[in-house]
Amino acid sequence: MEARELAARCSGVAPGTFENLRRGRLKMVTAFVHEQLRAALARELEAEIGALTHELHLVRQGAARRGLDEVEEIEAHLAKARELLNRRT
Repeated sequence: MEARELAARCSGVAPGTFENLRRGRLKMVTAFVHEQLRAALARELEAEIGALTHELHLVRQGAARRGLDEVEEIEAHLAKARELLNRRT
């Protein structure tokens, strides 16, 4: 329920539309809904990329105190987010 409401706020699509999608009540997704969801996903991925880039910068500044595992983990998440964004746009 909370996820539907959050997704509705972020995408500008009515919460009831998400409920209908979940229950299989929609025969098709309109171009408007599809575009709104695509744009919301792109915004979220861009925000995640920004946050991960910032975190990576901070970790690299203190790399002597932290292991390389943390840097590699952040870089892997960053690469995945970029890959998803490139596939969606």
